[in-house]
Amino acid sequence: MKVFAILVVIAATIAALVECVQTPAPRLLPRWTWLLVIAVVPVVGPVAWYLLGRTRQRATQVSNGPDDDARFMRGLDDQAWRRRQQQRRQEPPDNATPMA
Repeated sequence: MKVFAILVVIAATIAALVECVQTPAPRLLPRWTWLLVIAVVPVVGPVAWYLLGRTRQRATQVSNGPDDDARFMRGLDDQAWRRRQQQRRQEPPDNATPMA
């Protein structure tokens, strides 16, 4: 049980360090101070980081694919429509009879 607790503390510390490095602008303290607090104070450092240091914005950022963007999909539809219209203008009409 003691080994498990130690592994949890190590994992939380590593996760907090990685997240701190990846965060664009930490709250309350400069990044180097947060890194120092997380690394030196084993349990309290990561908990303080998760409660006070990280920005809320990071959790709400979601990477969407282009097919999730309505404007992108509308643009594709518009391009396809324009292409079809251009092809129709270039094709001869179906009911065209050759002049004899």
